[in-house]
Amino acid sequence: APTPPDDDGAPLGEQGPCLERLRAALCQHCGLVPSDFEPRFDMVYDGVQTVTKRGKEEYLLPDKGWTKLALSVSDRYEDADWLRRRSWPVVYHGTSAQSAVVSGIVRDGFKIR
Repeated sequence: APTPPDDDGAPLGEQGPCLERLRAALCQHCGLVPSDFEPRFDMVYDGVQTVTKRGKEEYLLPDKGWTKLALSVSDRYEDADWLRRRSWPVVYHGTSAQSAVVSGIVRDGFKIR
């Protein structure tokens, strides 16, 4: 598999089947469908590089073995230019793994109450 562009993890290589099982589990347990994902941007971190820059911010990369599954978002907005900008800092948000919560965020975006 090719190295996903514009990120700082390892090429996927032999991780493909594991990522497919992880996506299938998320579909089954969280009400997602395969088209919710964009596998070409998945990432398995190798622990070789630990710090990089995104935008003006220092970004501490996840430890070896951490996995990032990419969601398909390119058709959700008027244009996709924002997806190609390395000037955006990286931010992760943890949330409950309840089916309605995960599928709601994927379908409708993260809502601040």
